[in-house]
Amino acid sequence: SAYARTTNGGVYETGNRIKSGPDSPQTNLLKDGRLAGKPFLFHNPSRAVLTMDLATGKPGAQPYELNLQPFLSRGDYQDYMDVSEDPVTKVARVPALTGNRTGRGIKSGSYLEIPTGPMQTIADFRRSNAITSSHLPHFVQPVGNSLLHPLMSANAVIEGPPASALLDHSVLANHALYDRFYFSTFATRSTTVKPDTVFEKFMDGTAPLATQSFQPYLPVGTTAATAKAELFASNKPNSTAYQKAAEYQMIRGPFNVNSTSVQAWKAVLASMNKSDVATLWAKNATLETKASPGVPILAMSLLNGGLAGGAAAAPKIDDVKTNDWNGYRELDDTKLTALATEIVKQVRLRGPFLSMSEFVNRQVGTESALTLSGALEKAISDSGINGAFMSTNVTPLATTHFSDTAVYNYKTLAATIGNPAAGAPGWISQGDLLRILEPAATVRSDTFVIRVCGEAQDASGKITARAYAEAVVQRVPEYVDPVDRPSVNAYDITLPTAVTSTASPANKTFGRRMNMVSFRWLASNEI
Repeated sequence: SAYARTTNGGVYETGNRIKSGPDSPQTNLLKDGRLAGKPFLFHNPSRAVLTMDLATGKPGAQPYELNLQPFLSRGDYQDYMDVSEDPVTKVARVPALTGNRTGRGIKSGSYLEIPTGPMQTIADFRRSNAITSSHLPHFVQPVGNSLLHPLMSANAVIEGPPASALLDHSVLANHALYDRFYFSTFATRSTTVKPDTVFEKFMDGTAPLATQSFQPYLPVGTTAATAKAELFASNKPNSTAYQKAAEYQMIRGPFNVNSTSVQAWKAVLASMNKSDVATLWAKNATLETKASPGVPILAMSLLNGGLAGGAAAAPKIDDVKTNDWNGYRELDDTKLTALATEIVKQVRLRGPFLSMSEFVNRQVGTESALTLSGALEKAISDSGINGAFMSTNVTPLATTHFSDTAVYNYKTLAATIGNPAAGAPGWISQGDLLRILEPAATVRSDTFVIRVCGEAQDASGKITARAYAEAVVQRVPEYVDPVDRPSVNAYDITLPTAVTSTASPANKTFGRRMNMVSFRWLASNEI
């Protein structure tokens, strides 16, 4: 048999036995998959090129299981060949993902997705399978998430000889993408409304972008018409538009992730409260949109199931398994408060964060809670919002399940324990929260309130007059020295290759320009 890893692999199932008989004289417990693991996170079978060394390689490091299994002539309890055709879609399916037999397996589970587009956040890449390489480990959702893979040591990002080095694709991808890229959302999925029209309506304020956190901005000396002419040609973005689009956008209401206010975190996480949720049902291929009664946490841009949560979400109208493995979750006020409280604890413990990459990623160092996952992932775990999710479908993993060193060459066993269904659509992960936070999330402020006091003294040093003033200043895309365009990078770049900035010395030293937004005199009772 050859199949992808399952969420019930490596665990003997209580009561699931091969019956005694002429063909099977022994009474043996069964495993629904030979190898234990977390297939929605760590064992990606969807690879462009995959090489498995069956002679010397460790099976536990691979995304597939290749087994020689006894096949009983009676088929007692081993329905390996269970194939059924859906009466509506006429698609024949077999048990997969959660198990290889009908007792545990499912016939529709969402694993990866092609985003319905246009992309809005870096975290939209998390299930896209866009970050791949020939190097182990085979992460499933590296972008936006931060969990340490058990194959790697906590103090390493690149480990081993170059030709066969282990790469922490999650840390490396997040470091390369966050702080350097974003999606302007000038693109459109419409066949009639072109990107240049989207840009034009955004600039004149008649229509917002897909990401409504953006507001238009025109650098001094620029008009909307000249900006459009520079970015677009033949109704679509030209080859340099991606380098200059940020000159014409600013964030409305950015959120500093260094915040230690529980209420502030609750407010930003609840921004999708009672919003519409679109579902393309896996069971019958029908499209449905309905309002969520709570705060929906979506694993994908277009879901294939409804509200997940098993028995905890009763009463269930739809099939429980369909929703758990294809759907989404909702947070009520109690769970939202618990999550926000734990996030604040992690910010106090790990912050202040100097970059979004630092906020998203785990720390690298001696094995500890700080190096096993990033701040949001740890907060999710400590808040208990995933709770006993899928407890009736899976068996929690312990380090004892990975004790066979001939099978598992894991360096960090602490990363293996827990719920093997982690990362499934019904499981809330860090990347799901980042999709809500982006692109407004930031690690610094761009608007500052400055208060000053001025005094006049006579010859003897006695104060004869005192005045207070307040100014609000805002950082804008333009540099202090207008010789450089806002899109010019004022800093030397070391990744992926060394590039020396051509910016003027003043801009390298002082950076972006500050504009005074307001000024007022203060009365003494306002101090």
